[in-house]
Amino acid sequence: SIINLLRLIREYLAKMNIPRLSEAIKERKAEFIANLDTACENAVKDSCTETNPIKPTKEDIKKIIRDGLKMK
Repeated sequence: SIINLLRLIREYLAKMNIPRLSEAIKERKAEFIANLDTACENAVKDSCTETNPIKPTKEDIKKIIRDGLKMK
């Protein structure tokens, strides 16, 4: 199941001392926030975004990232 797969991935990441994304971002939060607008602008321009049935705005993408990382 997907739960077992995620558990296995987390175990491997821990064994290899690779921080989870949310942990890595917390360590460099100021840098992450400073670059968030640019990253979201680039995501809107990305060719993969063009094929979405619903075109997200920069603010939509920013909200998804902030919600996913539980940031305000």
